[in-house]
Amino acid sequence: MMKKRMKEASQMSDLIEKNYDRTKNSVCYIVGAGVLGESSFAFSYRGLLIAADGGYNRLKDLGIIPDFLVGDFDSLENVPQDVPTEKFSEEKDQTDMMIAIDKGFDLGYTTFAIYGGLGGRLDHSIANIQLLSYISKKRGRGYLIQGDTIITVIRDEQYKIKGQDQGYLSVFSLDKSAKGVTLRGLKYGIKDAELNNHYPIGVSNEFIGEEVSIQVKEGSLMVLWTSKNPEESLFPYSLGALDFVSELKVLR
Repeated sequence: MMKKRMKEASQMSDLIEKNYDRTKNSVCYIVGAGVLGESSFAFSYRGLLIAADGGYNRLKDLGIIPDFLVGDFDSLENVPQDVPTEKFSEEKDQTDMMIAIDKGFDLGYTTFAIYGGLGGRLDHSIANIQLLSYISKKRGRGYLIQGDTIITVIRDEQYKIKGQDQGYLSVFSLDKSAKGVTLRGLKYGIKDAELNNHYPIGVSNEFIGEEVSIQVKEGSLMVLWTSKNPEESLFPYSLGALDFVSELKVLR
C-alpha cells in the first residue's frame, strides 16, 4: 500500500508540472453527496473530476470513475480501490467539499463546477454556498449547479452571462453592504445601487434575450440564475474553447 501511494505521489508531481499551464482553460468538476440533478450532469470531461466523499456513490451510479476521491469517508461503507484516495479524520475543521476544492487549487485549477452540493442537509448546502465566497477570495470562480439552477459569487468585479430568452436571475448581497451594483440586459435594470444583506430586493429578475452584465464595485454578490444548459451558460465567457482532457487516468 505504501509503495502504491508513493508511486501515485510521484506520478501526481510529474502531472502537475506537465499540465499546470493547461489548467488555465480547464474546469475542476467536483461531485458531492447532495442532490445531483442528473438532467444537467452531462459534463464533457474537460479537466479534473473529484468526488467528495459520498459523491463517489453518485458517480458510481452513473458508471463514472473520478480522478480523485477525498474526504473522511463517513458516507462510504468501504474505501474504493479503483481510484486514488486521500482520507481525512472525521474530526476536522474543513468539510469534505472544501478539501476537494483545495485539491483542485493545489493542482492549478481556478474554475470549479460543483454538482451534488445542494439539496440534502440544509447546513451542507449553506456551507457550500459559503465555499463559493471562499473560491472568490482566492481569485477563482466557483459554480454550484443543480438541475437548471446555477449559483456563483462575484466580488468587486463585473460578470457577464450569455443572453437567453427565458429564465430567472437573482442577486443577493453577502456583505452588510454591496456598493456600485449595476445590472444590464435584464427586465429590471439598476445602476450604481447599494444592496444589503437584509432586504432581498434583487430576487426574481428575468432574462430578455440580451447579454447580461452584473457589476459590483465594492462587496460580494451571490448570483443565482436558471438555464436550460448550465455549462453553455457558463463557460463561453469564462473559459472559451475547452479541449483539455484529464490525464489523471494514468494513475489507475
